[in-house]
Amino acid sequence: MAAGDVMSMLSDFVASSKVAARDFAAGVNPLLDVEQRATKGWWLTELHEALAVVAVYLVIVIVGKILYQAPKARAASAKPEGVPTWSEVGQRLAAKPVMSAVKLAYNITQVVLCLWMVVYSIMNAQAAGYIDYYLEKGTICIPTSKMPSLDNSQRTDAENNLAFVLWVFYLSKVLDFMDTLFIVIEGKWQQFTFLHVFHHFSIFSVYWVNIYTGYDGDIWFTIVANGTIHAIMYYYYTLTTLGARPWWKSLLTYAQMAQFIAMMVQGAYLYSNPDCGFPKPIAAAYFFYIMLLFVLFARFAAGAYCSKPSRKVKDE
Repeated sequence: MAAGDVMSMLSDFVASSKVAARDFAAGVNPLLDVEQRATKGWWLTELHEALAVVAVYLVIVIVGKILYQAPKARAASAKPEGVPTWSEVGQRLAAKPVMSAVKLAYNITQVVLCLWMVVYSIMNAQAAGYIDYYLEKGTICIPTSKMPSLDNSQRTDAENNLAFVLWVFYLSKVLDFMDTLFIVIEGKWQQFTFLHVFHHFSIFSVYWVNIYTGYDGDIWFTIVANGTIHAIMYYYYTLTTLGARPWWKSLLTYAQMAQFIAMMVQGAYLYSNPDCGFPKPIAAAYFFYIMLLFVLFARFAAGAYCSKPSRKVKDE
């Protein structure tokens, strides 16, 4: 196949994906003119760009699947929980200096980024009048009349900032793919699970929908909830990179599940309350998606923390 044919096929694909994205947006948020959306032209917000990112992630997953080996049963002695000594930290970093340094920088970056997104979202939700409205009206949603104007020239700085931080949040889900890459590089196949891959793949896809057509109004809450949990999670990963084994690993999983409950409550409220201005189809999909994540995490927690350990049989 000639290079010209390939370029023509790619051009046709891009054009078709733009039409498909516009049709999709018209279905889930009829009030939005996608040509006037605040996020138009922002990096990775077009459908073909998002699909390219997904394709790269799937390559990582496929390579990982090819390299996958079930971990051999081993009677590894339990490592003590708690904070390691400085000598143990040094030994840990010396064993894999490059990977340890990369992961340490990555985890610290994630902590800082997540905390910034949480604080920036709250500040601009307050500046936009959302939080005061919630408290005054005793509600957890913004009505259509108070949703940011679809005319970009009339959007306030706070409204634009909320769209911007959602975009950064969406891009952070691309950064999260590094978690899978580290698993594949280090061969930690016990972590290469359906839950891990599905969670990373699907959450990126879900927030593409939001950044493309549902970036206004109450979506800021999901950044605060998810960003808070992820800041704690990557702080935990920072400690484990240094060789620590924090005792509160199970509490982190339960906190994630509590986050999902709060997000399901929000999704159900946004969908069922006729005064809420957030697009109903997105709210419904959001609710069921978060419910699925809750079930998957609950299943993981039950297996990891609630099941009785089986007795080890010593071979004679």
